[in-house]
Amino acid sequence: MKNYLSFEQLSNLYSLALPKNGIESIAELIRDNRAYNMPLTYLLSLDLSHNLVKWIPNNMYMMMPHLKSLNLAHNRIHRVDMKLHLAGSVTHLDLSYNEMWTISEDWNSISKRPEFQIKLGGNPWECNCKLKGLSMMVTDSTKWSNFYVNEIYHNLKCASPFSVAGKLIKDLSGYWDKIKCH
Repeated sequence: MKNYLSFEQLSNLYSLALPKNGIESIAELIRDNRAYNMPLTYLLSLDLSHNLVKWIPNNMYMMMPHLKSLNLAHNRIHRVDMKLHLAGSVTHLDLSYNEMWTISEDWNSISKRPEFQIKLGGNPWECNCKLKGLSMMVTDSTKWSNFYVNEIYHNLKCASPFSVAGKLIKDLSGYWDKIKCH
């Protein structure tokens, strides 16, 4: 277990950048600072890119209630529950270049938060019925008004199944009918 920096003396910390530090657990970072009654309350921006993070703790936004920007690009995250991020105050979420192959199907909630921006490119997506909602949103530009449209539109590629590997998710409109997604 690593010893993380304590932010005990930094009660008004607004931005924290810890890329390339070998951090494996956001939970440890939160827990270690909560012990000092410093739940990173005023933190607005957190950059944990290029680390070894595998999952996002459910209590993260309770400990960082004002967090607006979360950069978790280039980590080892496999799956994300979008309801967690939509319930928090975050408006910029970078999950690009992780190990994500699926994502929760709650895309309608995303379209209700036009200020919410997300990056998902560079992940090995399994293009099954769970991604149909994402595909439909990518092809419906009215729902993507404030998203990273170019990044999402051009960088979301299927890694599997073999029949669609390497294809852009935006180009799969007829595919969803073939695999009988409802």
